[in-house]
Amino acid sequence: KAGILFVEGQVEVLLASAAENITQANLLGAVTPQKEAIDVLVAIDRLLGEGETDGFGDIYRMIAALQEILRKQRDLRKLTEAALQVEFVSRQRQWQGMQRDLRSELDRIDEKAFASVGLDVAAGNGNPVIEAGLAMEQAETTLGASQQKATIPHQLNAEAALERAIA
Repeated sequence: KAGILFVEGQVEVLLASAAENITQANLLGAVTPQKEAIDVLVAIDRLLGEGETDGFGDIYRMIAALQEILRKQRDLRKLTEAALQVEFVSRQRQWQGMQRDLRSELDRIDEKAFASVGLDVAAGNGNPVIEAGLAMEQAETTLGASQQKATIPHQLNAEAALERAIA
């Protein structure tokens, strides 16, 4: 609706007319097309603010949530990767809990948001969100088993799947 209003409201034409008047030093002639363009833009803003986005708001929220999970997953992998064996052993339970929390965050993302963009989160067939969750679960298991080197590939797999989901 907002896109149609933008085109039908001739926002670009109005602004071009105002710009032409300004370059010709006809400031009063620029006022009317500027006001008309502003009125159309305000109406578009109102539409978008009322959720008339055809699901794009859900997509943006979903992407933002996935980006935050990806950031946290990378941070956790970097900790796991950089730890010396003594530090790894002393912090493995804490990191395992952090990995579990990330998987829980991923599970909490609204399934309806995925449906609105054509992803079926219940069907594992190639869904990067499910792949990320499975990789996170494997990382959690290997963290709990004190397998530092085996954990990192699972964390990298989770990151790659999250990147695919974001894309």
